[in-house]
Amino acid sequence: MISRVGPETSMFELALALLSSFKKEGVRLEEELSKFFRAKRALILPSGRAALYYILRSLPQKDVFLPAFNCRAVVEAVKLAKKTIHYVDVNMTDYNMDVRDLRRRIVPNSIVVATHQFGIPCDLDSIQRICRENNCTMIEDNAAAFGAKYKGRLTGTFGKAAIASFENTKTITASRGGAALFQDISLYRKAKKIYENEKIRQKLLTRIIKIVQLAIYLVSTNHTFYRLVIIPYLKRKGYYGDKGKLKVAKTPILYCEEMSGFQIKLALFQLRRVGKIIHRRTKIAEKYREALARIKSVSVYSGEIGKNPSFMRYPLLVKRGRKMDFYLAVLSHGVDLGFSFSYVCGNSVNYKYATKISEQILNLPIRSTLSDDEVDKIIEAIRMACEETK
Repeated sequence: MISRVGPETSMFELALALLSSFKKEGVRLEEELSKFFRAKRALILPSGRAALYYILRSLPQKDVFLPAFNCRAVVEAVKLAKKTIHYVDVNMTDYNMDVRDLRRRIVPNSIVVATHQFGIPCDLDSIQRICRENNCTMIEDNAAAFGAKYKGRLTGTFGKAAIASFENTKTITASRGGAALFQDISLYRKAKKIYENEKIRQKLLTRIIKIVQLAIYLVSTNHTFYRLVIIPYLKRKGYYGDKGKLKVAKTPILYCEEMSGFQIKLALFQLRRVGKIIHRRTKIAEKYREALARIKSVSVYSGEIGKNPSFMRYPLLVKRGRKMDFYLAVLSHGVDLGFSFSYVCGNSVNYKYATKISEQILNLPIRSTLSDDEVDKIIEAIRMACEETK
């Protein structure tokens, strides 16, 4: 059974990170991230959502515009930062913010979070133009797009600040962790000051849990283990992962418990070979697109001039009302698919395309460790499921 997700690290790196985790290398990771993104400063934080949270707390504006098709962690961070959320519908081409809807809804002197969903760059030129015309600040949600490019330039370098994530399903996996990337020194200093006053040392129990979680993710890429252990667990949960339920805690640990030396070391290991990770993922995505674009019953991202995605997940749209049938058909052929995101933020009546995507979306595995044979098996499973769910 091919697992829906898997980390980009290895047991060897995990062991090596544990042996060298006593070294304080947070500054080195910040320096290497700044160099990679050509940012003026980088600040490592407990998670991607924490990065957004501290950026928002450092900005005076109260109104924040988000795509309605979004991860609930983003919504949680904005709410915790005590900002007012305004949702914007998305488009069916790249699943990102619809700039026409943004222009209709925009409020002057606000914040726009430009999300690169699944690793596909959004329409940055248009969003920047709208922000300039309305005196708004653009922040990039680059959590799913590490290494993606827009017109030859890395995403995460266009806004006043951007966020990166090292959660276990991302391009760089460090059992959570994240970073805020700044093009504005003043904003960096404000965010750093707030975080330094609130951060707490990671507890030993938390470190152990993170190590075990990552080890389980690694073991779960074993086909037999996944079939015998993970699938029965997912079945009890209805196969869905995150269903979008939002409970905003007053002081969630994901926002203030700093990354451990072990996590930092893991992120450094992968950052130094991230080009190879992205290259392999891109090759897999190209193979998916070439093989599946001709199948009428499913839809894949066809590509756009000037956009070079760095896929965290590979999106597949299936027939409306047949998603679960299609998923189970693929599962019967030994492939598990993801469900991100099978919910819409805000009132579904107001966000037509966000709702449509959430009802049709499934994700194909795209980690760089997939073999060519596994990729071929995934494609064949999709083809057979299309025939079986006509």
